[in-house]
Amino acid sequence: MNPIKLYLLIPILLILPFCKIQSANATRTVVTDSIPEGAVPFEYDFNMKKTIFIPGTLNDSIPLRYLFETGWRRMTFSDTLASDFERKGIKNGFSKVRKTMKVRIGGWERTYGDSIEATYFDKNNHLFGFSGANVAMIPWQSFDKKIIEISFSKQYFRELSSTKDLQNYDSVKMKVENGFLGIPVIVSVQGKKIRAFVTIDTGSNAGISFSNSIVSKYGINSDGAFFETAYRSDGFQKSFAIKSDTIQVGKFFQIGKNQKGKNYVSFAIAKQRDYPFSGLLGTALLDHFDIVFDLKNYFLYLKPINK
Repeated sequence: MNPIKLYLLIPILLILPFCKIQSANATRTVVTDSIPEGAVPFEYDFNMKKTIFIPGTLNDSIPLRYLFETGWRRMTFSDTLASDFERKGIKNGFSKVRKTMKVRIGGWERTYGDSIEATYFDKNNHLFGFSGANVAMIPWQSFDKKIIEISFSKQYFRELSSTKDLQNYDSVKMKVENGFLGIPVIVSVQGKKIRAFVTIDTGSNAGISFSNSIVSKYGINSDGAFFETAYRSDGFQKSFAIKSDTIQVGKFFQIGKNQKGKNYVSFAIAKQRDYPFSGLLGTALLDHFDIVFDLKNYFLYLKPINK
C-alpha cells in the first residue's frame, strides 16, 4: 500500500538469507507455446518470493520487470532512472516523475510522467535488494476499465475482451475504497468465524493477514501461535500466526489440514494506521487459483488449480 506499506509482508527469518539461497526449482519456467496467443509469461517463485514479475520495456529500449501490485496505488520506478533535477524533489524516499516514461508489456502500453502521475522510489530500499534493481511497480489502476487474467497454473498475464467464456470460475464482487480493492472472506479459527473485507494485495507474499482491530473484535488469543515480523515502509509490523480450520473466498474453501503448512492466518499485534479494509489477502492464497480481475465491473473471478 502506498505510501504506508512497502508491498511485501515477509518474516525476517525468510528475508535475511534470500541473497544467499537459490532453490533449483524455485521459479517455474513456462514453455511459451503452452500459453494463449497474446499472453505474456511472467516470473513467479512459488517457494518464497511469491511475487508476479512481468517482463516489459521502458521507453522501448530499457528492459524492466514489472511487479504487478494491487496493494500499491501509483506507477513507481527506481530513482536510478531519475534525472538530477528530479532527484532534487525527493521527500521520504519518493520523488515525482517529470519526464516521459512509456511502459510496454506485450501489446499493452501506457505513458506516465505527463497527464498520468508516477513516482520514483529510493534505490537503496530493501525492495530492490529483494526483487532486483531492474524492477518497477505497476498498480491495478494502470489496467482500470480492462479485464486482466492472471493464470498461476500456466504463469501468464493477458487482457480479455469479456468474461463470458470463463468456465468453472466463481465471481466475487469487489469493493473499491481509497484506491484499494477489497473482497469478503470468512476465516474459521479458534471456534470463531471471522467475516471481513480484506485488501487484495498481490505484493504481499502472505495468505490472510488481519489488522489488530480483528483481534479485539473477535477475541482472538495468541495461545500456541508463532510470532513473526514483516517489513513495511513505516517500520516493522509484529504479528502472530495461528492455524485456521478453513478460509473461504467466494464459494471455495481452503481447508487447513490439506494445505501442508499454509493454513496459518496472521494477526497484527499493535494498532496500525487506518486502512480501508480489515487486512490483506496475499499471493500465498491467491496462487492456488487462476484469477481474473474484471476492472470494468469490479468482480474477481477465481478457479482452483491443482498444484
